[in-house]
Amino acid sequence: MKFMYTFKDALLAKAIRKILERKIRDYGRIEAFSLDSRRKQMTVSILLDGEVNALDVKIIRYQFDTTADCVRFEKVSTSRIWLNRLLEKKFDHPKKRKVALSPALVKALKFLL
Repeated sequence: MKFMYTFKDALLAKAIRKILERKIRDYGRIEAFSLDSRRKQMTVSILLDGEVNALDVKIIRYQFDTTADCVRFEKVSTSRIWLNRLLEKKFDHPKKRKVALSPALVKALKFLL
């Protein structure tokens, strides 16, 4: 069963990374991306243009909602204190803790999940 999780996670991570790369290419590049479906965590390391150190982002306890075309999550933490504070204010209520998904990713998720 571990093989299935690893294989599914690898496919899903690759699809999400490609979409993220397109979305941030004007601002920087993704150095690393991982997804752990058992722990329901995603991590991404982004080197933004003009920055020396990468921005590390962890999405904790995510859940894909393909009927609402979004990903819901419990918490987001980053390697930047100021950004953590901003995100805590933006996502201060569970109903706000979601991000819309692209149609391409929703299609991939429905296939993989």
